[in-house]
Order: sequence, then C-alpha cells, then structure tokens
Amino acid sequence: MSKPTSDEIVDMPARTPAFTTPDLWLDGDHFVEYTYQPGESEPSGGTLWHRKADSPSGWCCGAFYWRYPAHWVTGNHGVIPDHGPTWQLVSKEPLHLEPSFLCSCGHHGFIREGKWIQA
Repeated sequence: MSKPTSDEIVDMPARTPAFTTPDLWLDGDHFVEYTYQPGESEPSGGTLWHRKADSPSGWCCGAFYWRYPAHWVTGNHGVIPDHGPTWQLVSKEPLHLEPSFLCSCGHHGFIREGKWIQA
C-alpha cells in the first residue's frame, strides 16, 4: 500500500485535514490513513475520513481495526477488552473490509475493491 505521489496529491479534491496524510483515497470524499503498531511494518487498521460540510474542519472520522493492537491484550488470560468491533480484512490490495462502516455522525457505507460504496 503506497502513499500517493506528489502528482496524484495535486489532482486530489480540496484540502485534507492539515494534521493527516492520506494513505489511500477511496474517492473524492473518503480516504484511509493506516495505523501501525510500534515495531510493525504492516497496518493493523486505520482511520476512515469522510467529508462533513457542517463540521468545523469539513471532515469527520472514525478508527477501525482488523487486528487488535497487542498492547490492548490484558489480564491473566490474554482477554481483549471491549474497544469496539473489528473488521474482516478481505483484501489489502485492493482494500476490502467487511462489514460496513457506520460513523457516529450517521454516515454509512462499505469499502470494497479500494472504493467507497455508499449504503
């Protein structure tokens, strides 16, 4: 999974949040920024960003994981505390995750074949 080239960034839709760099654009209004755990070279999840006109930044986001970070494993039996759902990584390239994403703001859709599909 590669970051966009500088030529691709120039062609991307209006500004992204200043504090993030997209790893994968799904369409003009959605992108993914991957999450890497310390010492790992493969992502364990990420943040899904989508445009939201009534937000001060113009964006809304939510985190997702297909593998819990190791530091979340706790207790004598290796129990993972409830930090929310995990998604099934069907394919990394093109990115395909199941089930759908339902943001806290109500935005709902799927990531399939590296694209955002509105629900």
